[in-house]
Amino acid sequence: AASARTVAELVPDMAKRLIEGVRFGKTMRWGDGTGLRFSRPIRWIVAKLDGQTIPFELHGLTAADVSRGHRFIGGPATIGTAAGYREAVRAVGVVADHVERRQTITDSLDAAARERGCAWRDPLGKIEEVVHLVEWPSLIVGTIRDEHMRLPPKVLVTAMQSHQRYFPLEREDGGLHAQFLAISNGDPDHADVITRGNEDVLSARLQDATFSFDKDTAAGLDELDRRLDTIVFHQRLGTLADKRDRLVAGVQALGAELGVDATTAEAAARLAKVDQGTVLVAEFSELQGYAGAHYARLAGRPEDVCMAVEEHYLPEGPDSPTPISEAGALLALAEKVDALVGAFAINERPHKLQGSLRIASRGGGPCADRDRARLGSSAA
Repeated sequence: AASARTVAELVPDMAKRLIEGVRFGKTMRWGDGTGLRFSRPIRWIVAKLDGQTIPFELHGLTAADVSRGHRFIGGPATIGTAAGYREAVRAVGVVADHVERRQTITDSLDAAARERGCAWRDPLGKIEEVVHLVEWPSLIVGTIRDEHMRLPPKVLVTAMQSHQRYFPLEREDGGLHAQFLAISNGDPDHADVITRGNEDVLSARLQDATFSFDKDTAAGLDELDRRLDTIVFHQRLGTLADKRDRLVAGVQALGAELGVDATTAEAAARLAKVDQGTVLVAEFSELQGYAGAHYARLAGRPEDVCMAVEEHYLPEGPDSPTPISEAGALLALAEKVDALVGAFAINERPHKLQGSLRIASRGGGPCADRDRARLGSSAA
């Protein structure tokens, strides 16, 4: 029979298996060349059983009782007991409890928004990422330059959130306030420098967006539509112009089958892919659908047509909203039918991957629009 072992004797093997068992999407090999892969180099290991330090060796490191705090405002911290870990690292600029970090962050966002008579928004769901990116969260308030405020609101929000994880401020009338909120992990004593840096980064992003927006509006819908003839959707399914024409035929057929008027959906289908020829969508792919609808509005197209264009990718997953308008629902249905029928027609079997429809591709060319994620062509 195996002899009894103390908990302290079990800790080294358990800790090694825990550390080596953590999996990341991207890793690096480092250390003594023995093959440990991790997301970042491990600089130290602390192992405590109550007040007892449990030393063990792992890839050239020896577990001890000294941790390190925030890169700029912290320093070394000796961990006296396992139970005292959180308070020990707090003293060197680390809020170890993610629940507490979240509360600190949301409280600061709430207070700053309330002070400005606004509400902070997180339409792309960045709060979870921010909570786990910072150790010692502090709020900064940045200003959006006046020349960028003429951009469509969703363009501003996408630039703020998708690239920088900023939180836009919404006024009571629903418009965007010309400031943004962000959570910094830097030294709060240098918040002014950090704020200016973040403002400059956002301004550069928005300069790109402004250039793209102006180029697209100068081109106009007809030119954007003509570009679809030169953009390959899939080598075996034709260009985006072919895709557009299939959608037009699809909404006509579905409308006849369902006994509904497909006039609005047909008009929307003719515009559904125009934004695939835009500079803005090339820069901000998250704006597909929205950009086409916005450009159609600027061109004076009927609002029900524009809404159907904006809705035609919905739903995008199990938690996604569905189209509100009948025309949007009809066009969205035609979009998905075309994706499935096209996949089976070229013998590329659809399968589920992380909530999206993908194709096990055996050849084909690049797909330009977000159907690439659904069709999974060889370019995806």
